[in-house]
Amino acid sequence: MNGPLPRIGSLVGYAGLLLAIVALVARAMGHREFWEHESITYFQAGIGMMVLGCFLKLEALTCCKGAKSEKPAE
Repeated sequence: MNGPLPRIGSLVGYAGLLLAIVALVARAMGHREFWEHESITYFQAGIGMMVLGCFLKLEALTCCKGAKSEKPAE
């Protein structure tokens, strides 16, 4: 898994996790809205970022695996 896709996927996934945790903590502390939006909006954005990170890592796995398995038979 070389290349930028796994690294970008990890970065986006960790950023999404951090955003979701911040939204959950804010909501647990009673802040229904922060940064001019509802906290559930940030939670959903964090989940979306984690899904995007998983997709990028999966794309990197299937891209590399597909390229290796298509060797011509001798």
